[in-house]
Amino acid sequence: MSVDSSPPCPEKGFPALKWLVGLAFIGLLAGLTLRPIPISHAPSKRNRSVAAHAVIKSGLEQYLEEHGQYPTPAHPDAMMKVSGKDIRVGAARMLYQALTGDGDSEIKSASATGNASDGKISEEEAKHSINSNLPKNMVATSSEGYRYLVDGWGRPFQYIKGGTEDAINPTFDLWTFGDIGSQDPLFYDAETRRKDEAIARWIRNW
Repeated sequence: MSVDSSPPCPEKGFPALKWLVGLAFIGLLAGLTLRPIPISHAPSKRNRSVAAHAVIKSGLEQYLEEHGQYPTPAHPDAMMKVSGKDIRVGAARMLYQALTGDGDSEIKSASATGNASDGKISEEEAKHSINSNLPKNMVATSSEGYRYLVDGWGRPFQYIKGGTEDAINPTFDLWTFGDIGSQDPLFYDAETRRKDEAIARWIRNW
């Protein structure tokens, strides 16, 4: 009687099952150790702000050609709260009117009619409109109904007409505070705005 001394054959399918168990274990470990990576939208917000800044600068030069001078805000110190921070909005309201022609109550001028913005441009207003088709993400409306120009972060653009003690340029200063944090201070005076370390994250024309 002969005895079969060959080793027993492994059960069919065992290697495949072993691979599946291993892959499941690796997947479990990955789920426990990996964390979702937050996606920053700062670059796109900054790009929108840079583009809006260029549109406003171009519009102000056209305003100069038509009126012989750059516009002056009627209420430069008007404030509003954005993301918990008090920020000037008077110039941004003026910029909206100066470029679109929708009202002139925010522009300091002897010829101003005092009409407030209503979001609609009449035939008469269209005659003085520089850009009535601003991108929607450039225009915001406050709870009081004021319309104003904003950067990519939804904050009002800042503007100071040249020729004043707070202006750096002889023409105008136009800026946005960029991607500042909630605890970062806001500066408006010319002395501080000349310090590169204080305004490194701003988008500006000086």
